[in-house]
Amino acid sequence: MPAPPDLQVTIGGGRKGDPLVLRAPVIAAAGTFGTASELSRLVDYTRLGAIVTPATGRSARAGARRIVEVAAGVLVALPYPVIAVRTVERRLAPLWVACGTAVIVNVSAEDPDEAVEVVTRLDRLSGISGFELAFSLLSAAAQPAVIEFVQEVVSRVAAACSLPVIVKLRAEAAAVRRLARAAEAAGADALCLCGAPRGQPVDLARRQIDGERDYLLCGPAVKPLTLRLLEHASGAVNVPLIASGGIATGQDAVECLLAGADAVQVGSATFAHANATSEVAAGIAAYVATHGDPTSATARTSARG
Repeated sequence: MPAPPDLQVTIGGGRKGDPLVLRAPVIAAAGTFGTASELSRLVDYTRLGAIVTPATGRSARAGARRIVEVAAGVLVALPYPVIAVRTVERRLAPLWVACGTAVIVNVSAEDPDEAVEVVTRLDRLSGISGFELAFSLLSAAAQPAVIEFVQEVVSRVAAACSLPVIVKLRAEAAAVRRLARAAEAAGADALCLCGAPRGQPVDLARRQIDGERDYLLCGPAVKPLTLRLLEHASGAVNVPLIASGGIATGQDAVECLLAGADAVQVGSATFAHANATSEVAAGIAAYVATHGDPTSATARTSARG
């Protein structure tokens, strides 16, 4: 059954325009549902809070397209494939109008000019409910130059659109509080904290290390890193926090909610089981029915001992 009303998550709103209201605190992470239509016959989208699209840019780019299975999850090669903004305008956005849940467009933040162009072109199209600004190649440290870059990109994107902007950060725990505050001050409506670290595969049959690509480790092993980011960022900002990394079950999600998240993203778990997002939503609802709201101040205080 869907999550109860008190677990709805409101992102944005105010002077910028209408907020994005997630009916449930579960989001399909960027690209895991393809262009948001591929899994519509397998998953009840109405049970989800939102679906995040693959990265969208000025033009299409093939990306690395390589996933390596490891004992603790999977290594996903960077950079991710990119959809052309023109494809979203002409073909995909009209389909998302009847998607059954909110669709958030993922936009790479590595090129500020490109990010501003994409959000400007898509901002007022029906079928799009918000943007996720992803700093996927960002240094994990909170060096002054990194903070300035985050502030510049977020402020430019936030000024260029009326829809809510979610800023996705991959950072070291010691740096995440400063980066989160910088993103919030620049206009972020929510923050997605991703614990996925860099990794490297070895092809034992060929006795070769794949040093040509960067990889992110995704899967169950990442959850403790995500929880640590939440511990450091929770209370440091006033915008909603979204946990991403290692969330595959309702229990994983509840742990993140207790640690300070307002919603969770489910990513690589979908590779093994297409309906993982719905099962996570059902697991949260079952916990709430028995134990109450894990996002309440009382529950979070108790969780911290």
